[in-house]
Amino acid sequence: ALLGGIAWWQAGEIWSGTQALYEHPFRVRVAAATLVADVRGINRSLKDVVLAEDEAERPRALAEIDMFEADGFRQIEIMGDRNLGTPEDLDALRREFAAWRAIRDETAWLARAGQRDEAAARTTPGGIGREHVDKLDRILEHVDAKVQQNAERFFDEAKARRDALELQLGGVLAAILLLSAALAALLVRSITGPLETLRAATNRFGAGDL
Repeated sequence: ALLGGIAWWQAGEIWSGTQALYEHPFRVRVAAATLVADVRGINRSLKDVVLAEDEAERPRALAEIDMFEADGFRQIEIMGDRNLGTPEDLDALRREFAAWRAIRDETAWLARAGQRDEAAARTTPGGIGREHVDKLDRILEHVDAKVQQNAERFFDEAKARRDALELQLGGVLAAILLLSAALAALLVRSITGPLETLRAATNRFGAGDL
């Protein structure tokens, strides 16, 4: 029963560490990766807006941008709920992601106004839109690095907990073995003592010592 209780407790501790690893570093890294995909999707759809030959193509691309943006904000909220970095990182990410919309809206307006070359220049290296994407990438890389550090900390803590539990279990097993040996010795002594007394009495009786 004692060993069963210790094993149950160990299982609970291991599950606690596994759950924490999933709910924090792993989930945040998934959200960060999804946000990166959303940023790429927005950037791609914005280029479709700029390069559209037919005005009817632009609403579809703009709708895709809205979809990616909404999902991006959802991922930022997930990262905020389970943040393992610093609040400043996520505040900067949220602020820059929101600020990107004004840049995109101006780019789309230029494209609709027939200024396609100027709109396209904003999405290429050196353009204001591309620079903003690069800024978002740098923030996300910084957040991911912080999350990785904390994931390693979680792993080290889980490993230390496992080692401590194994040591505790080994100590309990050793104590049980020692107690069992002591009880066995007492049991043997309680049996052999009376037998020795009986044997001695029998020998005296056989020798005529009544």
